[in-house]
Parts: sequence; structure tokens; C-alpha cells
Amino acid sequence: MNWFIILSLFCILNFQECHCCLKSKRSADYCECSDIIDLLDEYADRANIPITEKVGCVRNITCNADINTFAGFYFSASEIVRPDGNTDNIAYVDSINRQTGVPRGPLDIFSSFGMSCENKKWYVTKYPHGLSYYTKDSEEFISGDLDGKKSEIGKIFCKPPVI
Repeated sequence: MNWFIILSLFCILNFQECHCCLKSKRSADYCECSDIIDLLDEYADRANIPITEKVGCVRNITCNADINTFAGFYFSASEIVRPDGNTDNIAYVDSINRQTGVPRGPLDIFSSFGMSCENKKWYVTKYPHGLSYYTKDSEEFISGDLDGKKSEIGKIFCKPPVI
């Protein structure tokens, strides 16, 4: 009986010392998606793009809102129907109105584009200036009621903010 008590005390003391090993990740702190930085294009100036991780899958990605900041996706991985004439199955969620060229300045594209993680994939759910795509002869634009439709992000193009 004494050995059982001594062994029990020994085990309890060891588990108290290693209590961090027994903690499980809370679901609110865990993000099932890959690091969103992996979606930045290969030429992105990662060292100068402010990215902040928040609880779960919430991030803050600050880019300069201009023609070089956008998220690309494939229509085949989107709830948006591919328009007739689209030649490459690719569309772009723009950070500015491409027809007027405004606004400019720092922009949190994560919240602006409604980025979210679902089923281990990153999606865009907001289209603040619609989207653009190419046809055989020109660049076309779609605006209107697109918000809420999910499009799996293929690449993120982010020009670092001008400070």
C-alpha cells in the first residue's frame, strides 16, 4: 500500500512540473489553414508587409491599395460563375476601383476582402471593387452583389504600404 501512495505522489509531482505538456490547444486559438503568408506571390516583399496574427484564423495584412495589390482565384474554385469569354479561368479581387484608380494608401486586405479559413482553405468573401478578368481582347469587370460568395484564394499580390 505504501508503494502505491509513493508512486502516486511521484506521478502527480511529475505531471505538475510538466503541466504545459498536458495542455491542449483551444479551438479558438487554433487555425486549421496553412500560413496565409504562403499564398503571397513569389516576388512579394515579405519583410516590408505588416502581417499580424490574431486569435484563430484572423489576420491583419496591410498592403498599399493600388493596381499591384489584389487576390487571384480560379472561377472553377469559386461560387462565382465564370463569365463567357474568360480565357484563363482566373479572376482578381481588386484593392482599388481599376477604372478610376482610387483609393490609395494602406489597406488591411484581410478584412477588406473578407478572408476566411474553411475546410483548411483560405477564401475571399468580399469584393469591395468587384473583380476583374481577361477575355481574348480586353480586361473586363464584374461589380454588383458578389459579397458572401466564396472564392478559394490562389495567390495574394501585395505591394507593401508606403510609410
